[in-house]
Amino acid sequence: MVGQALSQGLIFVSLPFITRYFSPEEVGLWSVLQSIAVFAWSFASLRSDISIIQAKDEEEVDRIYAVGTTVLLLTLIPVVAGAYWWLPAHFSSLGAIVMLAMYVVGFGQNQLIQSKLLKKGAFDRLIIVRLVSVLLTYPLAVLSGFLNVALVCGVWLPILWIKEKVRTRTFWHPKAVAWYFSRFRGNAIFSTLHTWFSTLSDQFFLLLVGAYFAPAYTAAFFIASRFCTAPISLMVGSIGQYNLKKYQSDMDAGTFSIRQPITHWLTWLPVSLVYYGLIGWLGKDGAQVLLGDSWGVAGEMAIWLALPNFLIFLTSPTSCGFSIVQKQQYTLWLSIGPVLRLLFSWAAMHYWHDPVFAVAVYAVTEFLYTFVFNGTMLWAIQSTTCTSSLSRPGT
Repeated sequence: MVGQALSQGLIFVSLPFITRYFSPEEVGLWSVLQSIAVFAWSFASLRSDISIIQAKDEEEVDRIYAVGTTVLLLTLIPVVAGAYWWLPAHFSSLGAIVMLAMYVVGFGQNQLIQSKLLKKGAFDRLIIVRLVSVLLTYPLAVLSGFLNVALVCGVWLPILWIKEKVRTRTFWHPKAVAWYFSRFRGNAIFSTLHTWFSTLSDQFFLLLVGAYFAPAYTAAFFIASRFCTAPISLMVGSIGQYNLKKYQSDMDAGTFSIRQPITHWLTWLPVSLVYYGLIGWLGKDGAQVLLGDSWGVAGEMAIWLALPNFLIFLTSPTSCGFSIVQKQQYTLWLSIGPVLRLLFSWAAMHYWHDPVFAVAVYAVTEFLYTFVFNGTMLWAIQSTTCTSSLSRPGT
């Protein structure tokens, strides 16, 4: 958590310099690159990052790592082709395409290495990877004047420097993927589909903003999102991964229940109220003071985005509950929520042509979906753990 807190602090310090040093068009492309990588990872990973944590031994960790890398490389061509077709103004040159491919692969490798370090309990090296990634991505961008080059360096250099040993003897084995679907079917199918639909509504929304409105609005939405989601990245990247490991241990010991996630929510409620209440209060004027006069619309968008992210900040570190109780199929049914969110947001763009109104629709529907998702998760945990306790001898 210390490493993640330092990383998010560096982002907060760097963003005002980035918005003043680079044009909205440059920041817009920078945000599109990141969105495409996250979107690709949402389905190409097959949730191998979670499966690594749940692996029973080091051999399984290496096999899962190999599967995650293989599938990511296989999906790289359609991802790059889709970017070239959807945003030709950004990816018409060979250099831009190569930059995109390098970042997508590097982002996936970075995530897999982090999961491997977490599985081993190598928190010192995990801190280094996270901290150096942010140092290279944000301050280096300002110092060098190259946003996209810094982005690629931020995902590749830390994992090359850390030199985490990865045995890939099963890398191209034809049975590796089949084994993965058999061993971790819930993660490979249900969790992957849910993550893909959720990311579709998040990252694809930004790409829609880029398609419907000027690049300045894409940049404004991205910057507003960064300020609203930075604390969430802190929670998911540290406490969320810790919860995943601890909840799995509690489940194995037969002590996991809805008490753990609810306790977490109540503990962090004051922090969430203060932070997102401050964002809503500062709004447009605060954005202009912090980021520059031309970024007031980012503050308007942040007011709306603070609403769902207040709830996401509390609940995202406990969203692994479905995986812990092996009820990932529920997430598949819940995936209709992100699809409806995206449709409503698209309709707002298409018929009202107002970027701030589109963000408002996106934010309100996200709040409602997050509420339903976590209510369903509590029900799944309660029903599963009660059944498990009744089936044990002596209960």
